[in-house]
Amino acid sequence: MTRRFYRRGAALRMRPRRSHSVNFKLRTLPPMLRSNSKNNSPLVQGPIKLASFVAPILLLTTTTMVPTHLLAQSIVVFGDSSADLGSQGPSMRPTNKGEMWSEALAKRVGKTTTFARSLTYDANGDLVSNKFTGGNSYAINGSTASRFAGVPTLSDQVSFYIQDRKSFNKDDLVFVWITRNDITSAFFEGSVYNPETYANDYVTAIKSMQGAGARNIVAFGAETKLLPTQLLFDGGLTQTEVDALSLASEASNAALWPKLTARNVYILDTDRLAEDVRTNPTKYGFKFTTNNYLGRGDTSGTSPQSRPNDGNVFTEDGHYTTAMQLVVSDFTLAQVRARDQYLTNLLQTGYRFRANLATIDANRVEGQVIESTGWRIFGGTSFDRAESGGERFADVKLEQETLYGQAGADYRTEGGLLIGGSLDLGIGSGDYADKAGKVEQNTAQISGYVSREFGSGFFVHATASGGGVRFTKIERATNLGETAKATVKGDTGAQYQSAAFGLGQTTRLRGLILTGDVQLAAEKTKIKGYREDEGVLALSYGDSEFTSEMLSLGFRVEREPEMGH
Repeated sequence: MTRRFYRRGAALRMRPRRSHSVNFKLRTLPPMLRSNSKNNSPLVQGPIKLASFVAPILLLTTTTMVPTHLLAQSIVVFGDSSADLGSQGPSMRPTNKGEMWSEALAKRVGKTTTFARSLTYDANGDLVSNKFTGGNSYAINGSTASRFAGVPTLSDQVSFYIQDRKSFNKDDLVFVWITRNDITSAFFEGSVYNPETYANDYVTAIKSMQGAGARNIVAFGAETKLLPTQLLFDGGLTQTEVDALSLASEASNAALWPKLTARNVYILDTDRLAEDVRTNPTKYGFKFTTNNYLGRGDTSGTSPQSRPNDGNVFTEDGHYTTAMQLVVSDFTLAQVRARDQYLTNLLQTGYRFRANLATIDANRVEGQVIESTGWRIFGGTSFDRAESGGERFADVKLEQETLYGQAGADYRTEGGLLIGGSLDLGIGSGDYADKAGKVEQNTAQISGYVSREFGSGFFVHATASGGGVRFTKIERATNLGETAKATVKGDTGAQYQSAAFGLGQTTRLRGLILTGDVQLAAEKTKIKGYREDEGVLALSYGDSEFTSEMLSLGFRVEREPEMGH
């Protein structure tokens, strides 16, 4: 007889086994990730006074250590019954009538998710069929991270994925929900649960995903309070067993999260949202957090999958109703979006710093071609209304208005040496689409340059710049299910440094001044840690930085100034 490969697991009780649902908040973003951001700002920008036009050509750009946007060509899901969309048939789908969290999330962003493997068992519980369906959710009821008798593992699911699809697209968004079954499986086998073993086996599967090309992985942490409390009232556990389950879940998170962070996995933590649901159920439209359909004495014989929502958080065996699934979906999307909202702000500011440098370059070139010596003063203001973001899976469009001012001066000697600098200040605010939040920021940048002409129009130049941005307000907002709303505020800042060296040639031809320029530039941005105030959505990021090197070629044409008589 073949060993049954897939089974269910309930927490610490002898009944048909299911894995357990988890709800969550966001953990710490790994401090430095790769960049997929696209710079839409020109390297050289004009016109400035005498400029007729400037034609920049980007020859080479190398960017390293840049926090990444969460892109998504498709959604891929691994997990236990908390994420299983029906791999063993509709009757094994662990929720009531409606959508599970991954289905609701995918619909919100114009994607779809369906179960990837169709599993069939015979009367003895032996697996007789395991067929690929073309779906993208590999979650299987009863799965664990470590190997237990007759129970699938996360690594098994990853192997199925590689068999079916060979590799991940670099822009796939991968969710992993494997939490409590390792604890309950150890209990049923009479073995001691080891959270370090759980964490190591979990990370082995993560390494396999990354080895197959997965870049954007989001992992759900084990929920430690809401579910154990429900099992005390409805699951027949003693308080001692509930306390042990909570402690084991906490130990799992403590062992796993540092390893996931080291692998650049984005962690969704459960307790803040779970506690808010448990202590404020009416806020979310719930009447019951410790009962379920079976626990309330429903003897109609109707299966949980066909019942509508009726105020419960749970269906049976600690699985969420579709009302709670929607809360989970909204929360997940808000927290995944948070990183893109954060990075859109910082990267847009970085583009502005670069645009300021382009203005400085234009002023420098203008100072070079003017043959008069002595001081020159320049300055001005501008109002910028721009849209950014909104092009990626979880990205939210930001509409921003900013007022900028610049003042500067330079001095040219009779020997062709030009020395100058400027101060740029900006103040702005913006709103995210879909009422997803607001942002307010102040920027400052100081720049200096030196250029020397060596005869026949040949010149060399160097530029240095430093500045910073202070986000005085970053506000995020979202719905959480049908009735609840959540808002959280935070602030952060970043420091910007750049240096450039270049050389060029100026030629006068038939009343025109032609200037060609090649420049090598290096930039560094240091981002201060980000922390939001208390609330269901509250999260924090560690410090990070990104650097880039650019080689650019510029060409400028302007008319010779007419001399007065």
